Amino acid sequence: MLGTTSVGTDRTFSLRHPDPFAPRYTGVAALADGDQPSGNEHDRVGRERLLAKIADYLGVAPLTAKTPGAVQGESILLVPGDTLDRSQHDAALDTTPVLGGIVPAVFVGTKAITHPLVDAAADRPMLWSDIMADMIGDAALSGYTAFSRDDAARAGRLLLANGSVRIKDVCGKAGLGQSVVHDETMLDAALALEDPETLAHHGIVLEANLTDVVTYSVGSVQLGDDSISYWGSQNLTTDHHGREVYGGSDLCVVRGDLDALAALDLPPSLVRAIEYAAMFDHAAHCAYPTVKLTRRNYDVIEGTDHMGTRRIGVLEQSWRVGGASGAEIAAFEALRAEPDTHSVRCSTVEVYDLITPPTGAIVYYHGTDPVVGAMTKYAVRLA
Repeated sequence: MLGTTSVGTDRTFSLRHPDPFAPRYTGVAALADGDQPSGNEHDRVGRERLLAKIADYLGVAPLTAKTPGAVQGESILLVPGDTLDRSQHDAALDTTPVLGGIVPAVFVGTKAITHPLVDAAADRPMLWSDIMADMIGDAALSGYTAFSRDDAARAGRLLLANGSVRIKDVCGKAGLGQSVVHDETMLDAALALEDPETLAHHGIVLEANLTDVVTYSVGSVQLGDDSISYWGSQNLTTDHHGREVYGGSDLCVVRGDLDALAALDLPPSLVRAIEYAAMFDHAAHCAYPTVKLTRRNYDVIEGTDHMGTRRIGVLEQSWRVGGASGAEIAAFEALRAEPDTHSVRCSTVEVYDLITPPTGAIVYYHGTDPVVGAMTKYAVRLA
């Protein structure tokens, strides 16, 4: 159960409807970026529905997609589908309200910053900071980030001395773009498939592989003047190719920032997961001080290592609207509607089938995507 004794007395963050005669924003718009793929149908429809829910919460109109330059100096909340790279948009982002994250280089918004480089001689992109890994310490699993095949091969061999290794595409989502290797032959075969130019630009992650795992979500969202934070767990489902992929999130949400979670009476594993997420968040701000984050979500894994010991570590960050965003908006709405309620439970569900969502659910997609097949996506308040 979610403890609320301390949180219930915190009135620093109130949830209130914006004054309809003086709204903070004049509209909400998705990011228009011709360089980015538009995504599958279920992604596009889901984003449109989410945008409408955000606009409704703020009491403004959803607008057509905008570029950062088009909203510069305007009171329009921009909702990109990915973390924004400041170097690609220059000064246009300095005065643009964004729901998500803005980073100084593309790799900063990916899994790449979770781990250190294999050694001082390793290849690295401009702006790479060693401070991040130093500050994270044990809050991440044993692992390395590499920006070349040679560095990845050296890192993989070091990790294989202590069990199997998981190789991860730093831009992979929904659990895709990952493989597990058990020996050097498998490692070299996997790395031979990697494009050198992509490696140099984005990097690749190699880390200790855990079994019998559970993945927690720890996050915080600022929407207008309102803030919520939460812990929760992710669910897996099977897609039409038989792969285990992201199937939704169950969130326990309170008012306030990440520090509000520290006051809760929770099991030791959850306490550690929240602590590690906060350490990652703090380290990222110290290592890359120009980051601007209004939506933060951290995936924290608990599992068994090769020695049979239970381990906990941050896997990655998500500084963009994502799979749990429907549940986040549902929590904002519930807490506003019930000023004396201090915590709520909300979920998102993704099923690769056409099902009937429960009464009261907000449907984000229900149909047959031309690429992925039949799918149902919805958000619902549980308690």
